[in-house]
Amino acid sequence: MSRRQGARRIPVLLVDTLSSANDFGVDLAVALDPLVDLTVLTVKGSRLRAGDCARVIEAFPEYWGRSGRFAKLMDQLAAMLMLTREIWRHRHGAIHVQFFRVAWMEMPLYLLLRPLMARLIVTAHNALPHERRFWHKWTARVWYRRLDCIHVLSRHTGEILQSQFGVAAERILYAPHGCYARFLRDHPPAAAAGTRERLGVALGEHLVLYCGLMRPYKGVDRLIDAATRLATPGTRIHAAGRCAEPLLGELRDRLKKADLGERFRLVPQFVENQELSDLLAAADLVVFPYHHIYQSGAVLLAMTYGKAVLTSDLAGFREYVRHGESGWICDTTDPVAFGAAIDLLMRDEALRNRLSSAARLACETEFAWDQIAHAIAGAYAREPKQ
Repeated sequence: MSRRQGARRIPVLLVDTLSSANDFGVDLAVALDPLVDLTVLTVKGSRLRAGDCARVIEAFPEYWGRSGRFAKLMDQLAAMLMLTREIWRHRHGAIHVQFFRVAWMEMPLYLLLRPLMARLIVTAHNALPHERRFWHKWTARVWYRRLDCIHVLSRHTGEILQSQFGVAAERILYAPHGCYARFLRDHPPAAAAGTRERLGVALGEHLVLYCGLMRPYKGVDRLIDAATRLATPGTRIHAAGRCAEPLLGELRDRLKKADLGERFRLVPQFVENQELSDLLAAADLVVFPYHHIYQSGAVLLAMTYGKAVLTSDLAGFREYVRHGESGWICDTTDPVAFGAAIDLLMRDEALRNRLSSAARLACETEFAWDQIAHAIAGAYAREPKQ
């Protein structure tokens, strides 16, 4: 019997507008497809392919598509019409919103059409934006009150929804972020020795990696400060990712004052997927010195590669990383403590190996997509509102 035969399954519309740039939506759709009658409404240029799920509609404009405000507006309006049609088609099933493409247009549409929907589920990747404006909290309060179920990727996020927005506990579904096994399969890394040589990391030296978009809350400033306290010789730090002004200027000024030379390499540019895979495979330690976070897919990406990770002591990290077991947690606000933690992990290869093995095992078990998809599919099947 094929996966799409058998008992009738609930029709689900999954709206995910980041599947061209983010593996989360792709992995979720692939895992959900055997469980529900799935339609995915996504962006043009999506990574979803024929066979990944039953029905994929590329409606929303690409993030790097046609130039010109008028052209982009016309593309978005066409997508809104298609979204309206699919909401009508799925009005008796479940509608699950993962990401917005243009929030100020899409959110009012959902609220306007809310009476038509039997069940509306939204994934709150962040309870509020990391870099928020004064109106975000008010908008979130209105939005969260109109939902049947809010999927959160950390219990910490659920607690914020209850305490700050009055969301009832029974309307919150916890299902964690999944691992990146698909990404690793699709982007097999080059030999670590070759990558390290290309980066100028000599035999016997250690490579500490920060990789990803550089924003003020990501804590690259803390990593520079900690680098000045390192005592372990031969430790190289490679920080790569897109970074806009004025933060880039601030980081360069900080590096200049720190006088770290070749020990700290700042590469402020977008990291392609294959390069990201190569860097992760070559690293001895991957660091996440964030100022705040609800949860982090980047941590799970590093753990999927079987890497020792070092994170800030934040609730969103503590749910994914068990200190001393599957990773290391420290106070990254203290440069001395942060630097000492890096030194410890660079000196103790056996400890790094234990953390690496446990991280990989966690990704294969508690962060496997199959069980996550079953938990989310259960929310689709609950009794619709009366």
